[in-house]
Amino acid sequence: MRVRELLRRKKDIGRTDLVAIMAFVLATTSERIYMDPGRELAREALERIDQYVAERKKGRPLSYITRTREFFSEEFFVDERVLVPRPETELLVEEALRIMTERLAHKSGDKSEDRGLRILDMGTGSGIIGITLARHGAAAVTCVDISGDALLVARANAARLGVQDRIACVRSDLFAAINASMRFDIIVANLPYVSASEWEELMTDVKFEPKTALLGGTLGTEVYERFVGDLPSRLKEDGFVLCELGGTAQIEAMGDLMKGHGLRVDSKKDLAGRDRILIGSWKNLS
Repeated sequence: MRVRELLRRKKDIGRTDLVAIMAFVLATTSERIYMDPGRELAREALERIDQYVAERKKGRPLSYITRTREFFSEEFFVDERVLVPRPETELLVEEALRIMTERLAHKSGDKSEDRGLRILDMGTGSGIIGITLARHGAAAVTCVDISGDALLVARANAARLGVQDRIACVRSDLFAAINASMRFDIIVANLPYVSASEWEELMTDVKFEPKTALLGGTLGTEVYERFVGDLPSRLKEDGFVLCELGGTAQIEAMGDLMKGHGLRVDSKKDLAGRDRILIGSWKNLS
C-alpha cells in the first residue's frame, strides 16, 4: 500500500494525527509524507501505523505515541510520566524571559554582586519551562518536582537540548527539600490546578496524563495555597514569582493570598482571553 492510499482509506482519524503517526513510524517528517504520496509502505510499517491509530482512537495523546512535543520552537521528549506541554504555558515562559532579561540588564551595571540569577522551576514535569529559560540565557535553574519519574524525563530533555550543566533537578514536595537558606530571583510555577469537579469533565485524552500533575484538590488551588504560603521566605526582596492558573477565580484567589503576604500582583491573559498567568513581586508592578 502507498501513502496516498492509506490517507484515503483512514477516515476514522484526523488527517493531522494520521500523518504524524506515519511520519513517526517511517522516521521522517510530516512534510515528507505529503511530498512523497507514492511511497510504498512495508507490512511492518502498516502494522505499526494500525496499532498507533487504534491507540489514538482510544484517546491516547498523540505526543505519547510519538514521544515528542514541540514547545517554544524546541522538540521535547514526553511520555506517560509527565504532562503533555500546552501552548498556554508558553505565555508563562514569555513573561519569565521578559523579567529575566530586565533583571540581567539591571544587574550588569552592578560590579559588586553576582550578576547571575537564581531561578526555580516548581513542578517542572518534563522540564520545559526551566530548560527553555536555560536555552535563552539562564545560567542556573533548579527544577523541582515531587515525581522522581518526571525528573528522569526532565534530565533527559536537559541533556537532549544541551543545558544539563545549567539544570539541577531536585525531588521535593514544593519547597520541603530545598535548603531553607536559598532565596530565588525568579520562581516559575506550573502546579496542579484542576478541581475535582473539573477532573470529571476532562476529555479522555487528558485523563491519560498523570492525575497527580493535574488535580489540585477539591477546589483546584490547594497545592498553590501551600506554595504561596512559603513564598515570603523563598523570594528575594527584588524577586518575582510567576504562576500558571486556571482562570479568573483562581487568579483572584491566589492573588489575594499573595497580597496577604505583602506581594504586589498582576495578571496576564492567554490567547483565548482567559486569565492565565499570575505575577507577584515585593515591588509595584505597574
